[in-house]
Amino acid sequence: MLTVSEPEDAKAPQRLLKKLGDASDPDARWQSALEIYAEVLFEKARRLEKARLTYNKGIALFRGGEIEKARDEFSKALSLNPELTEAANSLAYTLAVLGEGLEEAEKMIRRVLAKSRANRALYLDTLGLVLHKQGRNEEARQVLGEAAKRCSKGDEKLLAEIYYHLGISSAPGSDSRRQALLRAIEFDPDGQWGRRAAALLEGRR
Repeated sequence: MLTVSEPEDAKAPQRLLKKLGDASDPDARWQSALEIYAEVLFEKARRLEKARLTYNKGIALFRGGEIEKARDEFSKALSLNPELTEAANSLAYTLAVLGEGLEEAEKMIRRVLAKSRANRALYLDTLGLVLHKQGRNEEARQVLGEAAKRCSKGDEKLLAEIYYHLGISSAPGSDSRRQALLRAIEFDPDGQWGRRAAALLEGRR
C-alpha cells in the first residue's frame, strides 16, 4: 500500500487542536476549536473525495485505452488515500496489463487481499493475472480457479474475465486452455472477453 509522506510540521495542527479542545486547559477556546475541527474535517473529506474522483478518472482512461495515463491516475488516487483498495487493485491490474512493476503489483494486490474480505473474486483475478504475467502460470491457475469459485452468482462478466485469464495461463493447444476459453465465451458471448476468447480459439491472436 502506498503511503503519504507528511512533513514534520503536519503534527502542528493536531497539537493546536488538543490545546484548544482540552477541557482541563484554562486557555481552551471552544469556538476556535470547533472552527478548526470543521476545517480539518472538511479538508480530509475533500482529500478523500478527490482520491475517489481521481480513481474514477483512471477507470475512464483505462476503458478508453489510455493505459499509461490510467496507471498514473490510480497512483495519484492512492497517494491521496492509501486506504482506497479499489485504486490499489486497479493499479496492480494495470501494471500487469502493461507488463511492468510486476513484483510491486503482486505485493500490492496481496496486501489488498490480506485486509479486505469484500470483492475476493475480483482481487484474486487480479493476482492471477499478475502471476501469469510473471510466467508463474501454475500458481496463476490455482488462484484463478479459486476466483471462479468465489464469484457471485450472476456476475457473468467477471466470470468471463476469470476464465479468459485461466485460458491464457494454460498451455497453448491444451484441452484446459480450450475449455477455459469456451467458458469465457459462454459467460460473455457478445462482450470483450468472449470476443478475445473466440479470437484465441480461432488463432487470430
